Amino acid sequence: MLPYALLFLLIVCLICLIICDYYKRYYFRLLFKTLCSILFVLIALSSYYINCKNAIYFILMIAAFIFCLIGDVLLALNKKSDGPKDIFFIYGGISFGIGHIFFSSAFIYLIGLFYSDFLITTIIYLLLISFLMFSNKYNFKGMLLMVCTYCILISFMVTKALSFLNVYSIIPKQSLFTIIGALLFLFSDCVLSLIVFGKKEPPKCLTAINLITYYIGQSLLALSLM
Repeated sequence: MLPYALLFLLIVCLICLIICDYYKRYYFRLLFKTLCSILFVLIALSSYYINCKNAIYFILMIAAFIFCLIGDVLLALNKKSDGPKDIFFIYGGISFGIGHIFFSSAFIYLIGLFYSDFLITTIIYLLLISFLMFSNKYNFKGMLLMVCTYCILISFMVTKALSFLNVYSIIPKQSLFTIIGALLFLFSDCVLSLIVFGKKEPPKCLTAINLITYYIGQSLLALSLM
């Protein structure tokens, strides 16, 4: 099946990406990161082709994937700069924020919006901010407002992904892929925060963990369109 063939190709590119990152091969890293991101967009397209239902949900999801692709490329370009305040990092963060808005819009369209969503979002957000603010491991370098805004967006996206628990008995595979994919996305961003804003030099393994959890998470979200 084409989506799983593309997933296998993504895993191969991901391994190459991790190797290039470890040996600091900037241009090859940029190439394989772009390929990985293009592949999760293609997985989403091919997944929808197998089961062409609910075009509006698909359009919202594919918009989210495209903005994440743009964010990936911008963050990869930032690797050659002097720090997180580089313009590529800022625009990359904005692009991911827009991606989360589209993901959330897609989930709301399919599942609906509930009063409990705002409570759960607040809880997730407070947990994230509490860890970031009080762990004494971070230096946000003047970007705290951007970080807080991003945390709100991803907290709401994860909350709406968790709403798929309400329809698990109806669409179990899509629900499982969506929930796990969103949680892996959140975890990868937590790891990325240590890499970008951590006061200490992060272990090299953190980048590999960030890349693996991010791309597997995106792949599961893309496969959920089947």
